[in-house]
Amino acid sequence: HELPLEIIQQIFGYLSPLDFNAARHSCRTWMRASLDVNIIKVMLIRGGWSNDTKTTCAATESQAWPYSRYLSRQCALMAGWTGNGFDHTAAIAEASNIDLTELSNGYDVSNGEQYGGLLYSISNCGDFVLIARDTLVEVYGLWAGTLLLVNRLVCPRRVLCMSMDASSGCHAVALLLEGRMGQVCELHHDSDDEGCPAVHAYESEAFNTVHVQSDCHTIRLRGNVDMRCHPQSQNCPNTSCRRIAIIDRGVSTFYRHLCSEDDPPRSIAQDPQHKCVAFGCSASIELHWKDALSGQSLSRWFPLTAPSDYLSFLPPRPRLESNKRLRLISSTAHPGDRPTIRRKFFPSQPTSGFYCGDYDSGSTARHACDHYHAMPLSDGLHVLFVDSREDMLVFGCDAPVGGPTKLLRKVFLIPPKQDSVPLLFTAAVDLEHGARIVAVYGETIMLYSIASDIIVDSQKEQENISAAQTAVFAHNRTRDHWSNWW
Repeated sequence: HELPLEIIQQIFGYLSPLDFNAARHSCRTWMRASLDVNIIKVMLIRGGWSNDTKTTCAATESQAWPYSRYLSRQCALMAGWTGNGFDHTAAIAEASNIDLTELSNGYDVSNGEQYGGLLYSISNCGDFVLIARDTLVEVYGLWAGTLLLVNRLVCPRRVLCMSMDASSGCHAVALLLEGRMGQVCELHHDSDDEGCPAVHAYESEAFNTVHVQSDCHTIRLRGNVDMRCHPQSQNCPNTSCRRIAIIDRGVSTFYRHLCSEDDPPRSIAQDPQHKCVAFGCSASIELHWKDALSGQSLSRWFPLTAPSDYLSFLPPRPRLESNKRLRLISSTAHPGDRPTIRRKFFPSQPTSGFYCGDYDSGSTARHACDHYHAMPLSDGLHVLFVDSREDMLVFGCDAPVGGPTKLLRKVFLIPPKQDSVPLLFTAAVDLEHGARIVAVYGETIMLYSIASDIIVDSQKEQENISAAQTAVFAHNRTRDHWSNWW
C-alpha cells in the first residue's frame, strides 16, 4: 500500500537535509513526493544553500529537478553522507595524476645524504601549479580536471619560494632564489614551434548517440544530450598531446641584495597587477616596484613584529576599494612546521639556528602570536589560518580596529584526529557555491565545505564594518593630514 503524497511530504518536513535526501531515495513513490519545489527550498534553506540556487537554477523552466540535483550534490559533500544507503561509491573521484619521479631526486639511502626535495605552489588565481627542484621550475595548467605542462623555467640559483597570480590576465612567476636574490619571469609561449600549439587540452568529441548491447537486444538512444543540463558531453580518450614551451628568451627582472645578510628573505608575494613584488624576512617586509613615469626601481621597508614565513597580497574588496590599492598579510609558521621550512633554506645544516633561533620557546611565546599561516581567500574579505591556541584550521576575517585579536574566528574546521595540525591547506577560488577547503593532516586529506549562505552573510557583515571604519577614518582626517605623518 502506498501512503498519500501529503503524508510523505509532512514526514519530510521533520527531517534534516541529509536525512531527507537519504529517505527520498528509498523508493520511487518517495522520490516523486520529494520533487516539490517548496519542500526542496526549505531543505536548501536549512542546509545554508539558498543563495547559491538563485543563480544556479534561475534560468530553468521547472525548478524542482535542478533544485533536487543541487541538493543531492551538496549532501554528498557533507561529512555524514553514507551513499543514501545504496551506493557506496565515493563522492570524490580521481580526475588525473602526474608522475614526478624524474623531477625529484629524493633521498639517497645508500650514503645517507638528503637532497633538496620538490617545492609546490598554487597560483592565487587557481589556474596553475608550480613545481620546482633546485634551479628548475615547471608550470602546469589546470584545465578540464587535468594537469598539463605549459612552461619550464631555468633559474640562475636554487629556488626557495614561488608566487604566481594570473587573475589580471598577465602571466608572470615571482621566484625567491638562494643568495638573497629574486626573479620575476614573464611567460610567453614559443610561437616558433612547428605543429600543434604549445598547450593542448585533451582532444574530445561530442556524442549524441548511445549504443547498448544486452544479450540479443540492441538499444540505440539518440538525442540524449540536454543542453540545459550540460552544454556538451565529452568523450575524453586516455591519450593526450603534451607540448612544452621552454622559456629561455622571456623577459626577467632580477632583485639582488634583498633584506640583509643577518636576516635574509624567506617569503615572496606578487601583486595581482604585476606592478610590485614583496619579500618578507623575520623583521620586515621589503616592497619593490618601478615608477610609472621615470621607470626607476623603487623600494620601501616595513617593520614587523613576527617573522614573515607566509606573505600574500589580498585581493581588492568588492565595492570598497579599487585595484590600485594594495593590501598585504604576513604571518609566521606553526612551531611544528619551522624545522621543515628551515631545511628548505638550509638542507645541509642541522635544524638548530636561524629559524629555530628566531622564535622564543615556551607556551608564552606560542600564545603571544595571534595566528599562524594566514592565507587570504579570493573575495578579499576572508582568511584561512591556524589558531595559535586551539591549533585548529579557522575560517575567519579581519577584526575591527582596536579589538583583542587581529583576525576574527568564524568557523572552526574539525580535524580528523584530536590535536592534529594541518600541514597544508588551500581554498577554491570560486566562492559562488560556498567555500571548498582542502587540508592535509599527515597522510589524511580533508575536504571542508562552508555553505554559501554563511559566506554571503559574512561578506555583507564585513562590508558594512569596513565601510563604517572608512567613513570614521575619513571624518577624523584634517586637511593637511598627509604632512603630519611623523
